[in-house]
This record gives sequence, structure tokens and C-alpha cells, in this order.
Amino acid sequence: MRKFLFLSVILFAFISLRAQRGRDFYLWSKVAIDLKLSESNQIVFSERTDYRTSDSFRELTYIDLAGLHRLTKWYRIGLAFRVAQQPVAGRDIYEYRPQLINSFSWGEGLFRFRGTLRLEQRWFSIGKNHQRLYQKFFVDLPALTSKWIQPAVGDELFYKLNETGLHQARLYAGSRVYRDPLFTVSLYYVWQTSKVLSNWRQHDALSLQLRFRLNSKKVFEAD
Repeated sequence: MRKFLFLSVILFAFISLRAQRGRDFYLWSKVAIDLKLSESNQIVFSERTDYRTSDSFRELTYIDLAGLHRLTKWYRIGLAFRVAQQPVAGRDIYEYRPQLINSFSWGEGLFRFRGTLRLEQRWFSIGKNHQRLYQKFFVDLPALTSKWIQPAVGDELFYKLNETGLHQARLYAGSRVYRDPLFTVSLYYVWQTSKVLSNWRQHDALSLQLRFRLNSKKVFEAD
């Protein structure tokens, strides 16, 4: 009962915020497959599609392929490559993005901390290429049970490495709804603000994330 009550609160708050503020809101759907090659190496393939719900417009689709190497229990380093497609004004803009990833996780008590620092090179089929720095920090709160409902809050910051600087920020509130060694289901409300020319524009999103783990006996507790 507590599980369904918790999820109902998230959805009610999300819908209420959308109705009160009259902003666009989006559904972000992400699926990731995590293949453990050894105790210190893994490959992650992921795909995400963003929809604007008011008119069922597909705003963005991307696929990622990443290789990660664990140096310590709490630190991983890796390389990734992303291909993204975004329809704009009746034509598709493609992005090609190599990435250098630094991933951190620590905490064995009531709270667990997760962070990522990522350096990106963004090449576009149309538009100006640039480099960007991505920063993520999340805090996992105590779970209701060993598998169900682990609340979490976090943020993401995006910095263009030019005169623009910070151009996008996100705040997350939600939960890992279910987790076992084979897969994880997460649901978050997301508030996002983006800099467009000299103005900041806000919108809301519901982020649904599915993560499948292969060769799960080699999954670290810190993952």
C-alpha cells in the first residue's frame, strides 16, 4: 500500500504543477542495458526518446554506447559516444557526441551519493559545434523495503565551454520504484530551465527509466 501511495503522490504533484503553471510538459522514456564483462569492466547501451505530451511531438531521440572501467569501489572512468536526432522546423538535426566520463558513488549508511562529471564534444549537422561540461549529483534516501521504493533527489547542470557558460539546469525528485539484480525501474519528476538567447525557459517532465543488467552476478554493490 505504501508503494502505491508514494507513486500516487509523485504523479499528483506532477500533474498539479503542470496545471497550475500552464507550461509544456514532457515524457522522457529511457531504456539502458548494462553488460558486465568482468568485475571492473562493463558496457552500457542506452536509448532515450522525449515526447511533448500536448501534441505528441517527438522532440528528441538518442542512443548511447559507453565503456566503463572501475578503478576503485567508488570511482569509474569511461568513454562514450552518442548519436542524437532532433526535429526542428521541419528538418532533422543530428548530433554526434564523444564523451569522457567520470562516475562516483559512495555511502553505506542511510544515504547514498552518486555523481558524474562528463566532458563532451558536440558536433552538429546544422548549427555551431562546441564543448560542454556536464555535472550530476544525486542523493538516495532510505528505501522502504530491500527492493521497493528508494526515494532520491538530484540535479544536473550543463555548461558550454564558451561565453555562454551555464545554459541548462534540472532538478529531480522521485524514486527507484523497483530494483533487483536483473533490472531497475525509476520514476522522477523533473523541473528544467534552459537558456534560449538571453531568456530562461522552464518546463516539466516525467522521466521513466528502465535499466536491465546482464551477467548480474558481477554487479557491484556500489552500482
